Amino acid sequence: SDHPWLGAALGLADGEGHLLTGRLSLADQPWLAEHAAFGTVLVPGTGLLELALTAAHHVGADRIEELTLLEPLVLAEDGAVRLQVVVGAPNAEGRRPVVVYSRAEDASDDVPWRQHAAGELADGSVTADSDTFAEPAQWPVPGAERVDLDGFYDAFAAR
Repeated sequence: SDHPWLGAALGLADGEGHLLTGRLSLADQPWLAEHAAFGTVLVPGTGLLELALTAAHHVGADRIEELTLLEPLVLAEDGAVRLQVVVGAPNAEGRRPVVVYSRAEDASDDVPWRQHAAGELADGSVTADSDTFAEPAQWPVPGAERVDLDGFYDAFAAR
């Protein structure tokens, strides 16, 4: 895999599913330490979305049809987590289930994996009556106003 968090990708023995695996730590990705709430480092939801999108591209799907964030992925300051992104077989409509898991790197095999996100991958063209949003033709969108965020995090932390 070319993804910085996912080092390997393989098809499952049944020929229908795929597994992407990797390792994540603050030592390897120190910028993640900036995404903390009340002293706890959390992988941003967009990081879980990125893992699902990487899995989609690996299996030939062009989009994430749905993704539900189930539990925050917490990173310890001095440890690492193992990641697994599991993509199932396509259903009759061609959609594939996707699930994002983690487990502490030093956990024994009897410790269960934690499920952080689950959803569906899809491919095919987007139709006009689809619920999928199109990319904006111009960015920023007309009428958008810049918001100054200087000092936001310091003020938020003080509250």
